[in-house]
Amino acid sequence: MKMIDEAFNIIKETSGITDIEEIMNTFIKSEEQNYSLFNYVNILTQQIDNFEESNRDLEEEIKQTEIKISEKEAKLAQTPQEDIERKEIEGLIKEKDQYIEDVRKNL
Repeated sequence: MKMIDEAFNIIKETSGITDIEEIMNTFIKSEEQNYSLFNYVNILTQQIDNFEESNRDLEEEIKQTEIKISEKEAKLAQTPQEDIERKEIEGLIKEKDQYIEDVRKNL
């Protein structure tokens, strides 16, 4: 019991708070705040993990779209096409390029 009294005396001297009840309330409030901050950090960590996973998915989608565009460009260059077909493919390529740019902006 003497050790507890000595500990409270040290806390009283250090904090300037003389009421044991006030010391306990301050400690409890501090612990509650620490717990809240701990939970908040966990939530932020989960959100970061989700964003990183989403970014990986978007990067993969960008790669696949770029591959499709390259294939369409190669097909366009290798086979003679009528102007209408070539313009349709070029329009699709422009749409995909715009899509890739939009996705990159969202990263």
